Amino acid sequence: PGTTSQQLVLLGGVDYANFAQTESMLVAMDLAGGPGGVPDGALDIIVGYPAGEAVGSDAFPCASLPGGDPLDKRCFGVYLFGSTRIQQPQFQFRWNNTSPVLPHPATDHNPDPTAAASDLEWTISDFNALRTKVGAAPIDRTGNAPWSINMLAFAGSFGDDGIGEDNLPNGGLL
Repeated sequence: PGTTSQQLVLLGGVDYANFAQTESMLVAMDLAGGPGGVPDGALDIIVGYPAGEAVGSDAFPCASLPGGDPLDKRCFGVYLFGSTRIQQPQFQFRWNNTSPVLPHPATDHNPDPTAAASDLEWTISDFNALRTKVGAAPIDRTGNAPWSINMLAFAGSFGDDGIGEDNLPNGGLL
């Protein structure tokens, strides 16, 4: 972490430290918008490390942090999904200073992954409150009422010479 391997340098790539600049990892969710508050196929929320602001975004809260590029692990959080299109989700993080949805608390449990502790684990606090904010019904904690969610995930960087931009699923939503 923190350096670019010689193999990547030879390919013309760069590995930025701390999920900075073009590096991103995210999970986007469609929670509501359809009849009765069910998912409608349009993503509502995105959580993770942004690679850029969506069109129309207010400045990210991390923009006021001292030192260096504000687009790094310090920008981790919950954002609105900034577009109706799902391509290049790493650039769809949208902050809105007047949104009733934001801010919403989330925790990055391993912001400094290492070879020994390489997993990323995030928690969105009070997920039912977030669902309510976007117009979805709370999840029935007894497990008796069904609920649904559409998701997509992305991990990658456009600074790494085209190596490893991964989408799940590889087109569309889960």
